[in-house]
Amino acid sequence: MTIELAGVDWLESLANAVDWGTKQVLQVDWTGVEGRLGCRLPSDYKRLVERFGKGTFDDGYIDLHAPEDLAAWASFHEQTGALPWASNDQELLLCWVTDAADPDTWPVCDGGQ
Repeated sequence: MTIELAGVDWLESLANAVDWGTKQVLQVDWTGVEGRLGCRLPSDYKRLVERFGKGTFDDGYIDLHAPEDLAAWASFHEQTGALPWASNDQELLLCWVTDAADPDTWPVCDGGQ
């Protein structure tokens, strides 16, 4: 869920904090990705991926999963109701709890790995 401060874009704040000077926008076939997953994805995640792509923040502190990699978690998602979107080098999984129709309202939890 997006929480915006008056006039402050969280994505631009993050880009500035990590000194990400580029304004790249990756083209992602979200319709195809969501079709393979069988569910829509949060708009915040889409913006994050389009701006930064797959990769690591702070040498493994957060590894952002690429959209095409999310399908590999289908079995985990079916069993737990949690869909991993990031991980780190301490084996922490950041997951959405996909129990609501609107993905922009999904809370984030630890996947308990």
